[in-house]
Amino acid sequence: MREAGTYSTTTGLEEYTSSVTSYIGKCIDDVTVSKTITTRPNQKQWMTAEVRALLKARDSAFKAGDKAALRKARAKLSQAIREAKRAHGQSIHSHFRDSGDTRRMWQGIQAITNYRTTPPACDSDASLPDALNHFYSRTEPHGNEEDHTSFRRPGVVSYSS
Repeated sequence: MREAGTYSTTTGLEEYTSSVTSYIGKCIDDVTVSKTITTRPNQKQWMTAEVRALLKARDSAFKAGDKAALRKARAKLSQAIREAKRAHGQSIHSHFRDSGDTRRMWQGIQAITNYRTTPPACDSDASLPDALNHFYSRTEPHGNEEDHTSFRRPGVVSYSS
């Protein structure tokens, strides 16, 4: 990989950094799996896919006007909700079984209180680190003084006289 940024005997730092960064990105893409999870702000913690499917079945039976199917759908939904709540309660209770494991105990407290950490306050622009590297690593002759006080993002054109 060292050959990627080599010019005769000197190494082009920008090209070498680019090749290493792209190789790390390729390795991450090869190893990790992307998964999309849909969450709703008012969704209860015990809500499962099975309960959601039974809710849809109950609603469709109601819209169809079939009283017998609606009665069966309601009974199945009530049973599934009870089971989902029981399973959720057991998973929370399992955090408190071992009194020596304080990490799991705090996880249980966070689950009970619905504690959420605040998301990091970072910019969603993925090119910002590259722009900062380019801005701070540039070298210019001493005779050519340019305005170094303003930071320009890539793709943004600034007009000055």
